[in-house]
Amino acid sequence: MSVFNPMLENAKHAVSARAHLLRGRSERLWLVKLMLLAWAVRLAVVLVFNATGAIRSLGLSSDSFYYDRIGKIIAEKLRYGMAVTSPPWIDDGWFRFTGLIYYWLGDSSFWIQLINITLSTLTVLFAYIMAFKAYRDRNIARLTAVFVAFFPSFIYWSCMMLKDPAGLAAITMITAALVSLRQRVQPQWILFLAVGLLIYLGIRQYLFLVILLLIPVALVLFSSHRLTSSLGSLALALGAVSVITHQLGYGFLGLEEIGKSHYFDVEYINSTRVNIGDHGSGAIFENPEDVLWGRGAWENLKAAGIAVYFFFVSLDLTEIRSLRQIMALPEVLLFLSVVPALFRGTWLTFKQYRSTAWPLLVFGFAVVAVYGSATTNLGALFRWRMQALPMFLSMIALGIVTVRRGWIWDLGKRFGVVR
Repeated sequence: MSVFNPMLENAKHAVSARAHLLRGRSERLWLVKLMLLAWAVRLAVVLVFNATGAIRSLGLSSDSFYYDRIGKIIAEKLRYGMAVTSPPWIDDGWFRFTGLIYYWLGDSSFWIQLINITLSTLTVLFAYIMAFKAYRDRNIARLTAVFVAFFPSFIYWSCMMLKDPAGLAAITMITAALVSLRQRVQPQWILFLAVGLLIYLGIRQYLFLVILLLIPVALVLFSSHRLTSSLGSLALALGAVSVITHQLGYGFLGLEEIGKSHYFDVEYINSTRVNIGDHGSGAIFENPEDVLWGRGAWENLKAAGIAVYFFFVSLDLTEIRSLRQIMALPEVLLFLSVVPALFRGTWLTFKQYRSTAWPLLVFGFAVVAVYGSATTNLGALFRWRMQALPMFLSMIALGIVTVRRGWIWDLGKRFGVVR
C-alpha cells in the first residue's frame, strides 16, 4: 500500500490545484459580468439623462455645466493654438482634462460621462481586490463589489460631468495598493499607488497632501510582518512618492508643501465652513459661524458629532427641502438599515483584521475627518462622502457575512453572490 501513497497524494494535489484554477476562472468571469452590468446600468442612466435633459431641467448638477463651459473654452483656445495657463493642472486639472477631451473628440459632455462611468466601473474591480486582500473571504469581496456597483449615489454621480468618479477610483486604488503592499511588495501596486496620487494631485490637492502623511501610517502600523519587510514596502512606496513630489518642487515627500499649505490652517478651514454652508437648501446650519473650530472643547465636540452624523446620514430627516434630497432619501434609508452591520464590521476590522485591513480604517476615517471638518453643506457632503464609502461598505460586508443572516444576506444567497 505504501507504494501507492505518493501516487494518491500527487493525485489529491492535482485535483486540488485544478479545483482552485477553475474557481479562479469562474471568479474572474463573475467579476467581469458584474462590471459589464454596472457599466451598462450607468450608460442607460446617462442616455436617459441626456435624452430628457434632466440634469439641466431638474437642476441635478450645476457644477457639471460649469466644468462643461470651462472645458469648451479651453478646447477652443487649443484649436486656435493659444497657450492655456489657467486653470492649472494641479488641483483644477479636471477643467484642463475636460478641455483636452473636447479638443480631441469634440465638444460633447457625453465623452466625459463615458469616461466617468468607466472610472466608476473600474472602482468595482479595485474594491473587490481591496476587500478580498483585507479579509481573505470571497463572500465579503463579492458583497463589497456589488455594493460599489449598484449603490445609488455611485451610479448617480458617475453619470455627471464631475471629477468625483475620478476621486472615487483613485482612493479605492490607493487603499487597495496599500493593503496589497502590507502583505507583499509588488511593483504593479507601487505603480497604482503613484497613479492614484497623481489623480488626486490633479483634482484635490489637499487630499493628495493628506494621503502623503497617511501612507507611512497605513503601511507600517499594526503590521504582522517583520519590521524589515514593512520598512521595505514603506521605502519603495515613499521612493515612488518622493519622485513625484521632487518633480513638482514640493520637497522630500511633499513635506515642504505641507508645511506651508493653507489647507491645514484652522482659519482657512473655518472660512471654508462658512462659505460652503452659507447658501442653498443644503445648508446644515442656519449660521455656520456658530460652529467654527476653536470656540471651546464642547463646541468642537458638538461640531464633530454633527459632522459625523451628516457624513453618514446625509439628510436632515425632519426637513426634506429639495428634489435632490428627495432622490437621496432611499439611499439614506438603505444606509440606516445596515448601520448595525457597519458597527459590527468596523469593530471586527480593528479587533481581528487590523494586520491586513488597517488601510481601510485609515482612509475611511481620514476622508470623514477631511470633509466633515470643512463641509457644512449637505449637497457637497453627500457627493464627497462617496470617497469613504468603498472602505465602509467593505466593513458592512464583513458585518453581514459574519452573522450570515439578514435581508442583504438572503438576497445575496438568492442571486448567487454569496455562498
